[in-house]
Amino acid sequence: MIDSCTAFVAMYYALDAAWDDGAKTDELRSYLSEINPFIWKSKGSADPAHCIELKEAYESKLGEAASNQEAYYFVEEYLRRVNPEFASLFCSIVSATEWENVLPEIEEQLKDSH
Repeated sequence: MIDSCTAFVAMYYALDAAWDDGAKTDELRSYLSEINPFIWKSKGSADPAHCIELKEAYESKLGEAASNQEAYYFVEEYLRRVNPEFASLFCSIVSATEWENVLPEIEEQLKDSH
């Protein structure tokens, strides 16, 4: 089961990978800067409002934790509301299957860093 923090970090990694693959728009640069979960030692993002907003939406829809698939489709839907281009980039970088494969690594990383 995946909590909102893990989904948030996985979302960040996917969008960051899209940036690295050439999707270098001002909108994506700005969003990545605002959602960067590694600026502060505590869980969250550079602009805490983003992490809080995702957490509230996630828990309202899925509860405190959800299956890998539910989390993937939630993030896709969430990004579609934020910026449809971000949702397209997210889906072009990571499939639902790839998402499931990387989540254990992210969970381990988050456990080690907090």
